[in-house]
Amino acid sequence: LKTLYGSLPPAIEPAMASGVTLVACIFQLLHIHAEPQCSFPAHDRASALIQRDTTRRNAGLLLSCEKRDQENCLENQICSWNQEMKRCQASMAWFHPMKCGSTFGATLAHFANSSLPEMAHMPTCSGTLADGKEDSCNPKTKLQGPLEFFRNKYPLDVWFRDVFWTASDSDKDPANHRPVDDEAYEEWKGHFVGLFRQPKSRVASAYNHFSTRSVRTPENLRRFSRVSLGVVTMMLSGEDGKASIGCEFRWPTMEQDPGCQSDYCKTCMTLPTEAQVAKAISRLDGFAFVGLTDHFDLSVCLFHAMFGGDCYPVEFVNMRPAVYRQNFTQQLDGFEDPFDQRIYNAASQIFWANVRRFNLNKVTCQRICPNSGAAFD
Repeated sequence: LKTLYGSLPPAIEPAMASGVTLVACIFQLLHIHAEPQCSFPAHDRASALIQRDTTRRNAGLLLSCEKRDQENCLENQICSWNQEMKRCQASMAWFHPMKCGSTFGATLAHFANSSLPEMAHMPTCSGTLADGKEDSCNPKTKLQGPLEFFRNKYPLDVWFRDVFWTASDSDKDPANHRPVDDEAYEEWKGHFVGLFRQPKSRVASAYNHFSTRSVRTPENLRRFSRVSLGVVTMMLSGEDGKASIGCEFRWPTMEQDPGCQSDYCKTCMTLPTEAQVAKAISRLDGFAFVGLTDHFDLSVCLFHAMFGGDCYPVEFVNMRPAVYRQNFTQQLDGFEDPFDQRIYNAASQIFWANVRRFNLNKVTCQRICPNSGAAFD
């Protein structure tokens, strides 16, 4: 048992000491740590690696990357061995569509570097969220969110060297809203992580964030929802991704062009092709982790169930709670995004399959994240 599990689970030690037979001990071990390991065949690399790590997980020995040696480094899919620094470390590509959960950066950052202060999180710059010091920002820049965190508070090159996907050496924000081009996909395939959100909810949040308050009208919301069609699809397929991202960011400019006369506005009306949708869905195979913004707390629990690492209370604090003066979700009644909805549906299937695979519920999540407050009450 020690050879198989690395050490004996607490429930087994007393049993062996009292003279219980080895067969009885094994039966007890399987009963205590029962998990449906064969219900989900390992069709891909992600599933295979998860299956390989099951014995350690069942014995409570699932290690984060930095606690692994070279021999077992790759047993955790989002770990890589850094030959130059002779260490096992996290290796992640954060796919981050707009309004899909910057808060998740706290989970990724703490997993990648356990020496961060426990209250470290993506700051609001208000100094009022979770911890005043950790929530403060450089008064000269006040970049807010992941950019402030990875550029000023905990510089990428110092705290997370070679850990995260970035577009270039000058891009110091792993959470930047960037499309996945073919080169990036091939380089980081198997190491992508990200949260996906119901299209209507994402569009409502994006409109609330990007629109000019004085001209928030049902007609402008309708136009914005048209511009936002297929944004996640194009980001994930990598085709026309930059343009689709810019269309939401530059919405205040397009508010001044109600007739969509400019070339830029017309470009933003481009819709994904069927080939792009199929490509985007297929790229979900390259994700080590898929979460849902609509089930954020459960997504954090699932991440730790799959990959280990300490789970901190700050991971459950909403870094950027939206303030709605109108119910844009209700105003979008009848809105459908036939492109992004298919991406979300595929992502949702992966998410719930993993929730079942790891037998997650309120009880198991309370055990995995014992300091999660009321998240799993």
